[in-house]
Amino acid sequence: MSIKEYFERHREGEMRLHNFVIEEKEEEEKLPFNPETEIFDSDWQEMKAKLQEFRQNKNWWDFSWLAMEMKILFPDRSQELELDEKAWQGMKTKLQEYRQAKKWGAFSSQAMAMKVLAAFKAQITNQGIEYQMRPFKFKPKPKIPRPERRKF
Repeated sequence: MSIKEYFERHREGEMRLHNFVIEEKEEEEKLPFNPETEIFDSDWQEMKAKLQEFRQNKNWWDFSWLAMEMKILFPDRSQELELDEKAWQGMKTKLQEYRQAKKWGAFSSQAMAMKVLAAFKAQITNQGIEYQMRPFKFKPKPKIPRPERRKF
């Protein structure tokens, strides 16, 4: 409502600021890409085959990155990634190689991929990529018995 319209309708009485506020409808935000409708099961199968190829060739850098991306895109299918002891050992070895060579960019990228893979849950939300880590269970070190005190 314009000021002119307001005064024509309300010649008497007090002026209220909320009468001059322009109301706009809030548009619902839409993501420009929806993985549930735009990525097909055949895509998943091809990515999984590529992941197996990386595993067989012991290409742990590409393995960890593709596995991380698949986990984020398909959080409900992450158990299909086959992250067994062999895969974790290969990724840890690659991480050590980057540390020893002081390749800090590659080191931090590898560590980030491994952290997402170790997460209990990783998903894309309206706030971005969120992941939940498993609760840490503290295991105290076993107490070493003290030797017997001798009296002199």
